[in-house]
This record gives sequence, structure tokens and C-alpha cells, in this order.
Amino acid sequence: MNAIKFGLALAAREHLASGQPITRLEAMVLYGVANLPDVVKGMRHDGWVIESRLDSLCDSGETSEQTCRASTAPRTCLYAKFN
Repeated sequence: MNAIKFGLALAAREHLASGQPITRLEAMVLYGVANLPDVVKGMRHDGWVIESRLDSLCDSGETSEQTCRASTAPRTCLYAKFN
């Protein structure tokens, strides 16, 4: 079971390391990572700089009100870069 747990966390780490943002919900749905803050804590310990931003964009990247009307609230996205 531990191998599966670390494999899922590794997938989330690689997603962040590639420069793509991720939310807690996306980490859970895409990679099965229930506790993204643990992954972030480990990355920070390894020297990664993790930024948290409030992202009001829709999944399509559109910002107009007509396209984003279905979006209920801004999401908090995490971005990573190696220090």
C-alpha cells in the first residue's frame, strides 16, 4: 500500500515540478492525493518554492463573465519552481 501512496504523491510532485498549477481538488481527482499540503511540505523541504495564488480563470482559460458564469468561486492554485 505504501508504494501506491508514494507513487500517487510522486505524480502530483511531477505535475507541480513541470510548472503547471494544481488545486487540492485536482490533486485528489487526477492523482488520488488526499492531502496535497503534505506533498507541498515535502517539496518545500527539498528546496522548491511553492506559490499559492487565487485563480479566477475557468478551466478553459477564459475570463469573460459569459464564459465563466458556471464557475462558482475562484480557486486556489499552487505553482512550483526550484530554488
